[in-house]
Amino acid sequence: MIKLQHMGKYGRRNVAECSSGIGNWMSIMSFISYFAIPINLLVLLICRYPNVQVGATQNMDMLDVEEKSYLVRYLEHRDPVFWSLRNIFGLCILVEHLIIGIKIVIALIIPDVPSKVTEDEFRRQKIEDTVLKELRDIKISS
Repeated sequence: MIKLQHMGKYGRRNVAECSSGIGNWMSIMSFISYFAIPINLLVLLICRYPNVQVGATQNMDMLDVEEKSYLVRYLEHRDPVFWSLRNIFGLCILVEHLIIGIKIVIALIIPDVPSKVTEDEFRRQKIEDTVLKELRDIKISS
């Protein structure tokens, strides 16, 4: 009996503390994800194979067909009249804004905390209150 009282009083596990989120990391990850969208589109637009040096003074309109990126080659092959460099940049900006818009809509639709977790947290609080009341009643009767 003495051993059980000792275990019940001193050997219990600590009460688990809940976290309200991941703190500052959420804003950092959000910034990185928004920053990565235009960077990835620029990589698609500019990166080429074989490796061709890209410089600030380089005229993108004067490149040979083999020196252009695969995206530019594909679009110019489909319709060389419509897909000028200006229209390709416009397409990249449109795709970028579309992806950011979809990301925002998905973030608004999907809740941060699932409803099941919210219900369980509410139930857990009720159970804790009931257990504490029973423990107080046991201590009073002892």
